[in-house]
Amino acid sequence: MNGNRKILVCAENKCHHCESSQKTIPNYCQFMILHALDTNEFESREMPRRSGKTTKLVSMANQLDEAGFLVYYITENEQTAKMVKGRYGLEGSVRAMGWRQAINQLRGATPGVVLADEIQENDLAQLKSLIGSKFNVLAHYWTRW
Repeated sequence: MNGNRKILVCAENKCHHCESSQKTIPNYCQFMILHALDTNEFESREMPRRSGKTTKLVSMANQLDEAGFLVYYITENEQTAKMVKGRYGLEGSVRAMGWRQAINQLRGATPGVVLADEIQENDLAQLKSLIGSKFNVLAHYWTRW
């Protein structure tokens, strides 16, 4: 294996040679140089209100979904998940759910890519410990209240 895998490179090039949970790229990857040049890595950061964090996460989710990845979009609650799906144009096959729902449903779910919107740091840590390394948590944005 060689280098860190950037899953958005895989999505942009519609490449499915690796499992979605794989963190490094294999030596035979035809997009190896793009992985090395890409600057998008896992982000976990606090952002101010109305800064475009949900729009950015929805765009990532839709791009990954279009490339054929299984995407889980986790929000603070089920009501917010429904609102994001309707208002922000989250694609129909992206699985949007609230944090508590994710705690119950992701344990035995098919591994995929996780995007977390408005989940507090300690809640995301708890979710990560439950789902293990099979899921690729790609981005996590939240607002401190």
